[in-house]
Amino acid sequence: MAPVNDYYVIQDLIEFTSNESQCEYLKQITNFFNQFKGEFLAKIDIIQKNMINETLKYPTNQQIIERYQEISKIKQFKQILNKNQEASSIEEYSTLCREFVSQIESQKDKNTELLQNLLCQANQLETNFNLNLPNLMKQQIFACIDKISFFKSDLSQGMINQNRERHLQSNTTNQNNNRGQKLSAELIMKLVSNKSNFCSDQFLYELDQILQGLNHLLQEYNFNIIHTENKQAIDFSKISEEKIQVENIKEKNQFMIGLMKESDSNKIQGYCDNLCSQFIFLNEFIEKSDPQNNGYSNLGIDKKLKGDNFKLSKENVIELRVCLKDQILEVVDYPNYQYKLGLDDKYKKKLTENEDLRFYLGLCQQETKIVLKEAQIVNEFKN
Repeated sequence: MAPVNDYYVIQDLIEFTSNESQCEYLKQITNFFNQFKGEFLAKIDIIQKNMINETLKYPTNQQIIERYQEISKIKQFKQILNKNQEASSIEEYSTLCREFVSQIESQKDKNTELLQNLLCQANQLETNFNLNLPNLMKQQIFACIDKISFFKSDLSQGMINQNRERHLQSNTTNQNNNRGQKLSAELIMKLVSNKSNFCSDQFLYELDQILQGLNHLLQEYNFNIIHTENKQAIDFSKISEEKIQVENIKEKNQFMIGLMKESDSNKIQGYCDNLCSQFIFLNEFIEKSDPQNNGYSNLGIDKKLKGDNFKLSKENVIELRVCLKDQILEVVDYPNYQYKLGLDDKYKKKLTENEDLRFYLGLCQQETKIVLKEAQIVNEFKN
């Protein structure tokens, strides 16, 4: 006689005890974590090697010193000094000295640019290195690992069901509206990173890392309408031939304006691309700053095409002209057009060789305030 009055219970009991499902579950759990540990350690090893290789791309102090000694020709100079004893006459020795000095003088611009680029690269390592962000990511990874479970939580499952119900209700109510979009890290970053928000690259990078860790939760939400009706965010990347007007309103502050490669957008020294010009706000006027006063040989847009000394009042603005296909990169004063600065010929090829050029605005002081007045696509430039 059975101890229960439901035959199906007995049948389920027989089926349950006849298989080893629990052992199979334990095996799956063990296999998952063994595979996970192997893949995780392998991924960590690859990332570590990549980070070490990335660091080795930057010049070290010793390499910069050796390069300086090479271009300064110290060894050659010592040899010339020793030849003082071997020279048959003072005239012969003087000729050797003059030739050496002439050679050094002829290569000064080239050597200055070379050392400037090396120092720029070395400074980028210190600027770009950020241990705080990896530590934050490590904490997020551990937080995600802590949530690994093979058993559904009643609370989390209930929240998911509620979200789905809200989505269904929302879709029914707004079935005539625009097609809904799932909330995601990519969508949030697209909205936040619009250049009109003037968010820093560091902030956008860190925000993206945080949102990626939350992406699986964000995608549980859906929105039917994001932008105002018949409106879209400005896509600055589509403005290839543009006129940008800039106003600076802080006394004695310096700034740079021009173009830079997007691949260098996470680096502070955008001027290393030699596609910009430097200005200073002084005595109620905006004036062209001499790059040599700040240790730069040439920032790129330093060729005088019109006017003598670029100078305009604070009521006027600076206009940046860009036409990549015609290799035009100019700075003029708007609206008077009394001055015009152009890109040096030796840098013009960069306008057509680089396909990822973007607008660059470098602020030399934190207190500097720059107002971007407008960006336009025009058929031709005035004056």
